[in-house]
Amino acid sequence: MTVTRKSGRQAKTYRNIASWASPSWSEMKIVKDVLRDSKWGDDDASTRESVFELSILTLLSCPINLQVAHVPANAHYIALREAFENGTTVEMLVLDGDVTTAGSRGIRADWHVVEFPEAQPLKGEMIHEVVLKMAQTGNAPTWYAVTT
Repeated sequence: MTVTRKSGRQAKTYRNIASWASPSWSEMKIVKDVLRDSKWGDDDASTRESVFELSILTLLSCPINLQVAHVPANAHYIALREAFENGTTVEMLVLDGDVTTAGSRGIRADWHVVEFPEAQPLKGEMIHEVVLKMAQTGNAPTWYAVTT
């Protein structure tokens, strides 16, 4: 059996430039590295019934960390900066492949930009280490799978 591995370069990050009901995904080519830090919260469920420490799952956390090139005239850069400055949201889709490739999987949500620091290295490109967290809106976050 052949095992196909994916490079991080094959993964894509998109911003919706239309509506939630009828999305139009625009690839965010100014994004460099991405970390989708998905993890369950848990709570202690131990009782005297067992000698083992037991847990129950509570809520799923899925912050996204993006390295974004400092390109002030880029529409995606502007959308992220304005969402940060104004406390508004941006709808994004973070996939492990292209939005047109069957089998690509990821997560779609409205996100708050909670961090937008600007790195200005003496020897290097200016970048932003952007942190996104899911926002409470009328659109529930969802796992996303490309089927066609």
